[in-house]
This record gives sequence, C-alpha cells and structure tokens, in this order.
Amino acid sequence: MENSNQISILESKLGLKLNEGKVAVVSSRYVAKRFNKDHADVTKVIKKLIKGIGKNTDTLFIETKYQHTQNRQWYKEYLLTKDGFSLVVMGFTGKEALEWKLKYINAFNKMEEYIKNQNSLVQGNQTMFLAQNIQQIASTMAQFMENSAIQLQQIKEQTKGEVKEIVRDSIIIKDQQIEQTAQLIGLRAKNTKMLVNALKEKLKNLTGCKVTAKDYIYEKAKNKLFKEFGVVAWEDISISKFNTVYSFIDGLEKEDIKIY
Repeated sequence: MENSNQISILESKLGLKLNEGKVAVVSSRYVAKRFNKDHADVTKVIKKLIKGIGKNTDTLFIETKYQHTQNRQWYKEYLLTKDGFSLVVMGFTGKEALEWKLKYINAFNKMEEYIKNQNSLVQGNQTMFLAQNIQQIASTMAQFMENSAIQLQQIKEQTKGEVKEIVRDSIIIKDQQIEQTAQLIGLRAKNTKMLVNALKEKLKNLTGCKVTAKDYIYEKAKNKLFKEFGVVAWEDISISKFNTVYSFIDGLEKEDIKIY
C-alpha cells in the first residue's frame, strides 16, 4: 500500500506512469515543463536522436498523441523511458536542470523497484499454482499406472512432447535476449563516444588547444573522471549515469586538472 502511494505521488508530481508494457515512462511535455523548455525544442532533440540511433528506438521513445484542452486538437508527443530520458536531457545544463535530472532518475529507479516487486509477487503466485498442478498431475499419473500400462505410455509420450516444446521456447527466448543485448551494446558505444567527445571539447575550451586521446591533459582528466565514478573504462559507465557524467565534465575547471 505504501509503495502504491509513492507511485501515485511520482505520477502526480513528475508525470511518470507505467505504460501497457509495465515500463516507466514520462511524456515529452512533462520534460519540457520541468526543464523550462519549449515542447517543440524537446521534440526536435528526440527526432535528432531517433535519426542518429537509426533503429529499435521504440525502447527509448514511444510516439503518441495528446488532445489540447482548449482547442481539442490532437498533437504529437513522445513517451520517454529511463534511458530515453537520460539521452534527451544529457545536454541540459545548469544547477536547476541538474536537480531535476537527479529527481527523475531517482523516480525512475523507484518505479523499476515497484515493478520488480510486483513481478516477484506474481511469479510467486504462479510458482505456487504450478506446484499444485504438478502434484495433481502426479496423482493422476499414478492412477493411470495402476489402471493401465497403455495409458501410462500415452502420458509419457505426451509429457515428452511438452518438454520438447518448452525447450524450443526457451531457445527462442534466449536468442531474443542475445539480440537485445547486442542492440544495447551498440547504443552504449554511441553514448560512450559522445562522452569522450564532450571531454575533449571541454579540455579544448579550458586550454585553448585541440586535445586528443593521446595528450597528457586528456589522460589526466579521464583518470579523474573514472576515479570519481568508480570505473576503469568508459564502457563500465551505465547508461543511467551518462547524464551525471556529462554534468561532471561540464563542471570541470582548470584547478581540477591543474592547468596553469
């Protein structure tokens, strides 16, 4: 009950909600409102990201429509998942923007925890139901064994076919998971490149010179960033933290990397 009340608060204050697929999303209009942006500008950012990523962006941005309360006309908007939200607001800077970023990331995490708890409850009920069914099936099979050896053989053949079907379905699911993982790796690589370029651009602004990955000043700044976020490589940074890392880079000063 307490978790349900917390979710209601997140929906009313931040606009987060669960879509039909039980995924936490927030509309592009809410993002524009909270970050003091024009909705048209936010949708431009989303369209640019969709074009840059190419395919499988429906796990990040879901196109939908809303009806205007005054003129009753329908307009386009997007529902953003946690990763989609992180990509959109990555370039929003300033103290107030950072505060809203952190609030939304925290809210998404709470939503995910709520969904996980709900799924665990459902799975527990399903397991209990399955156990009861298995017990009943076992009892029925015992009766068949007593009554007829022929009936027992039929049951064995039927069970064998069901096991084959379960194994086949498991293989299909595993293949789908592998494909989704490969897509996520591709998205992570693009985001990592964006962070690297952001760091080079920041160092260029601080030093007045073009900076490459081989330069000492780049290596020093990179190591400071890795230490700050407890990683040893760019690939270790999760997508949900890209927004915070970007803000960290934007806040670097000469004193942080001892440029005199």
